[in-house]
Amino acid sequence: MFQSARTKLTIYYTIIIMTVSLFFSLIIYQITTSEIEHKIKSVGQKLVLKDIKTMMMDQPFDYTNKKLNLSKRINEIETLLSNEISNSKKKIAYELIVLNTLILIFSATASYLLSGYTLEPINQSLKAQKQFISDASHELRTPLTALKTTIEVALRNKSVKKNKKITQLLTDNLSEVNNIIALSNSLLNLNRYYNNGSSLDFEEIELQDTINDSIKQINKQAKQKQITIKTKLTKIKLKADRSSIVELLLILLDNAVKYTQPKGQITVESLKDKNFAVIKVSDTGIGIPKKYQEKIFERFFRLDSSRTKQNETGFGLGLAIAKKITALHKGSISVISQPNQGSTFIVKLPIKPS
Repeated sequence: MFQSARTKLTIYYTIIIMTVSLFFSLIIYQITTSEIEHKIKSVGQKLVLKDIKTMMMDQPFDYTNKKLNLSKRINEIETLLSNEISNSKKKIAYELIVLNTLILIFSATASYLLSGYTLEPINQSLKAQKQFISDASHELRTPLTALKTTIEVALRNKSVKKNKKITQLLTDNLSEVNNIIALSNSLLNLNRYYNNGSSLDFEEIELQDTINDSIKQINKQAKQKQITIKTKLTKIKLKADRSSIVELLLILLDNAVKYTQPKGQITVESLKDKNFAVIKVSDTGIGIPKKYQEKIFERFFRLDSSRTKQNETGFGLGLAIAKKITALHKGSISVISQPNQGSTFIVKLPIKPS
């Protein structure tokens, strides 16, 4: 991300500098060539006048012959002047091109260094932020796991089971602990993909099998809401990191289950479109208003529960992770949705990523 921002900033700086440079070069060219043309023409006029005086003083005076000689001389001078003006313009243009080329090289180099210097504090701040998130998430895992285990053990205690208020309180606490563990895991995953995306293990995978494995993991959750999952799969082989593709599919399937009413339906399709493998995850859920369809891929963005009429837990990180996974595979993710008519998430992955 830092390198991408640095490159963009370098391009912007260079374009600004070159625009100014070319603008002034054009002005310099117009002024200089106009001045040279004026001076050369002035010299030519003086030469013609001098030749006229010389011919007028020559004896004997032959008007017809002198007129022909004068006309020939004027043509020669005009040709000479025209060539001189043309050569001068070419020379100035060449010198300005060389100068602008040097300015381009210098400005691009200086812009690259300057953009790096400008962005470095931001980059360091982002690194520190990511490191803090990673460290905090790791540190939270142990006490959260211990707390979860303690609550689960307490809920199995017969004396606790007799007290409904304590049981409900512990159940609510366990639910919140699970939410925090899920958040911690999501932050670690997001941080991992942003920092170590280049370390993904790309191998040839069978997309149909990968999708089926992902569906198996989400089936229990779907059955609890009596949601049917249908598939229309095509056999496609592509190079990808299998574990991250499974995670991508689980994110989309989990969202589909969460925001689909009981007894609804989810359809998973895969097809080949030229050099792309296309995965479509459709649901009959609540849908997403158009104005929010771009924002849902941002970190921590969640639709207001009053709009969705759902009480599903989540922290708005799943689709951000999904978007990053597709980007690391040189692919894209988008959504087509209308309120109360369901949503279709479309993932495009190159079969032979560059």
